[in-house]
Amino acid sequence: TIATDYSDVSGLHFINETRLLYILHDTANRLTEMTLLGTKMAQYATPTSAAEEGIVVVPNCSLGTASVSLADDGGPSVMLYGDYPVTCENVGQDAQLSSAVLWLLIQRSPES
Repeated sequence: TIATDYSDVSGLHFINETRLLYILHDTANRLTEMTLLGTKMAQYATPTSAAEEGIVVVPNCSLGTASVSLADDGGPSVMLYGDYPVTCENVGQDAQLSSAVLWLLIQRSPES
């Protein structure tokens, strides 16, 4: 069990390259970065008008940044943010897509 600052966890994402868990809190409009041991590394405000219910973080370790997508079920929409700062621990290893990103790519229909 990892304790968080807020009780309304609406999204989780783990990145092997950063070794961090990204926790999304809908009502509090916060994104928290934590280690798997429960140490809070950072916390950010999310858009206060959003009803965030999911998160995907895709790192670009060579640039030290990531793209963050927040799913908003009040829209419904997906908000994409770039240049999110990350520090990768496994820079020399090939990055692998998370299962969530693979699923989105598989489900995407080809354009005509």
